[in-house]
Amino acid sequence: MPPLLSSFTFTPSNALNRECEQLRGARRVPRTKTLRPALALTQEECAVRYRIPLGTLRDWEQGRCDPDQPARAYLAVIAHDPEGVKRALTDKHL
Repeated sequence: MPPLLSSFTFTPSNALNRECEQLRGARRVPRTKTLRPALALTQEECAVRYRIPLGTLRDWEQGRCDPDQPARAYLAVIAHDPEGVKRALTDKHL
């Protein structure tokens, strides 16, 4: 066995560690960038429907900044029940 390979034993944990290292280096796709197209909305439509400032939505999608914790929670609710959020926001009392 070549000297380099004799000191290295392949185990699933080694493979997992390499995969984790690769994922750490990968660029994260902002959730809003995948959520909005899944809802078949333009940026403008999404901003109006869910009352998110258009500039903020663009910043999130382009990775210039990340949503804070309350915004992430709001996005999770939108992802879970987009029509329910739409109905709640179109209520006359808001």
